[in-house]
Amino acid sequence: MSFFHNLKDFSIDIPKGILTVLTGVAGSGKSSLATGLLPLSYPDVTVIDQSLPAASYRSNLLTYLDLSDEVRRLFARANKVSDKLFSRNSEGSCPNCKGLGIEKIEMAFMDDIEQVCELCDGSGYDPKVLEFYYRKKNIAEIMEIPVSEAISFFSGENFRSSFEILIELGLEYLTLGQRMDSFSGGERQRLKLTRELSSTGKIIVLDEPSNGLHLQDIKKLLKFLDKLVNNGNTLIVIEHQLDIVAKAD
Repeated sequence: MSFFHNLKDFSIDIPKGILTVLTGVAGSGKSSLATGLLPLSYPDVTVIDQSLPAASYRSNLLTYLDLSDEVRRLFARANKVSDKLFSRNSEGSCPNCKGLGIEKIEMAFMDDIEQVCELCDGSGYDPKVLEFYYRKKNIAEIMEIPVSEAISFFSGENFRSSFEILIELGLEYLTLGQRMDSFSGGERQRLKLTRELSSTGKIIVLDEPSNGLHLQDIKKLLKFLDKLVNNGNTLIVIEHQLDIVAKAD
């Protein structure tokens, strides 16, 4: 295959159960090997890159973490109403923007213009829904709190551990209602990593996870990678950042 033109006539052994780093100059074939050729030989390989996770335009951090239903049920129990009221895709959606929080103005010869919905003020919820509260916050206010605050706000709930993992990866500043398409490549990659913490015996490839990260965030990432290896996973990291290269087993 032309995709692997610089990987002809070679063989390589990659040990299992440890952290291996692939490094080298641009064009040397690192990504071709780890994200292209390796999955052909081992279909179970999980490649974690910086692409947008498969999600709809309406997806946000809570939906990615599979916590939207949990939060809606808390509101429903506290107010003795249907949990559908607290969904922007169901009974609770703003009648004007249909839960999007924005209105699109179509321009004949230019790109469409987006503006904040005047009725819901960008929350995406029917204003009547915002009259219901859980621990003195309505659902729109919940969507605006960062992970660092959510971990104490939802203390006692069994899904609190999801926020702890995000904090481990340096993502404590993300807000619960932040749209998936607004995340940077590095944030997307670390979010995907949260789903691998309970994995054992997997082969996981990370494509340059240090991109855009501060040194402190890289240290947090390395601790997380250690956990994955200690769980019996095989990690293959494509990387140039020297702290990560030095961490290779």
